[in-house]
Amino acid sequence: FLAHGYGAQWPKLIQFDPLLTPNAARTGVARFDARYPGIASYAARMTAFAKEHGYVETILGRKRWLPEIAAGDRKIREAAERQAINTPVQGTAADVIKLTLVLVDGRLDPTQAQLILTVHDELDLRVRPAYVETAKQIIVTVAQEVGVMIGIDLPVEISVGATWADA
Repeated sequence: FLAHGYGAQWPKLIQFDPLLTPNAARTGVARFDARYPGIASYAARMTAFAKEHGYVETILGRKRWLPEIAAGDRKIREAAERQAINTPVQGTAADVIKLTLVLVDGRLDPTQAQLILTVHDELDLRVRPAYVETAKQIIVTVAQEVGVMIGIDLPVEISVGATWADA
């Protein structure tokens, strides 16, 4: 999404790769837009919504207020426009992992399993060996329930190991 993030500002792409020609940058952006046509319309919708309402929100309804969307300073306004595009996606991902964490933690037997930490979209748990299958089922069930709440199937990958690196 780096190329799309710079969109019409393709000259900024060249700053990251001095071997990239202006023509190649324009072509790359055009190919990206052709391959993913929904992204440009999504970006336009989110930016327009933010300009009209002053905020954007996640699928679960958490709002991010963006008063800078009306700023006179182009750099400040464009930063708010990028936030308007990014927040519904990244904010929803954050909402999903937080909700999943709370629900999983509430269903685990605390004498058998404990949540240790989260990293982006991962939950790291310490689980007694005899409880691993039960914990896995709880996690899958919760992910399915959260998916229903937001209207999508949430894929779940579970790995088990003695250390994070082993899992």
